[in-house]
Amino acid sequence: MAGPTALCRALSTGTVFDVCREKRGSNMGKLRRVLGWQLTSEVSSAKFAQVACYVTAIGFFALAMWKIATLQLTETELFFGVLQVLAVFMLIICVGTLVRIVVELTKKADSR
Repeated sequence: MAGPTALCRALSTGTVFDVCREKRGSNMGKLRRVLGWQLTSEVSSAKFAQVACYVTAIGFFALAMWKIATLQLTETELFFGVLQVLAVFMLIICVGTLVRIVVELTKKADSR
């Protein structure tokens, strides 16, 4: 375990990470094991991600359209603003859909 002298040495050299080098192997291994645990199935995680993307897209669309409506924009600025909002909205929807498709395809490929 690192003592006060190691802390002073680390602070004098400018790297605080030197203090944790002695413990690094055991704690990092435990941390990797804990972070590697699978709490849910991939399909349920994909469903959650899909729903989260859809809800985020709807929230973004509503907020962006409200913001565009409150600004005093010319016709050109309004057109390109709405076009940009629609593009980002569709991008988020596509990401949500692709997450589910990719998980379903990898599940089918693994079962073969």
